[in-house]
Amino acid sequence: MGVYLHEGREGDLVALRELATDEGYRAVVPSGYRGQRGELWYARVLPPPVPDGYFARTLPGASRAAYERHMKYGLTNSYWTEFVFEGYVNHQAEAIYLAGLPDIEKSRPHSRVNS
Repeated sequence: MGVYLHEGREGDLVALRELATDEGYRAVVPSGYRGQRGELWYARVLPPPVPDGYFARTLPGASRAAYERHMKYGLTNSYWTEFVFEGYVNHQAEAIYLAGLPDIEKSRPHSRVNS
């Protein structure tokens, strides 16, 4: 958690500056609240959902068709099923919670390297 100064909007993003560190962030606000420049926000700013450029690593310069093919089939026949199996953390009726990245074996809690 931190205290951030609202520095304006950039399209769908909100520009925030953390007061203690002076670090700037561009953030998506899932609640839809966009606020106004000059407001102070007490908020938790999370990293992007796909850290370290997963798509840049696996599909550099790819077309929309390549992206759709990758999301459907992955890099191998068992790519996505292995990711779900090895990344499983918890579940509830509406969701399965996963951890890690598909292309970084060490990041998945149930991968071979973490056994």
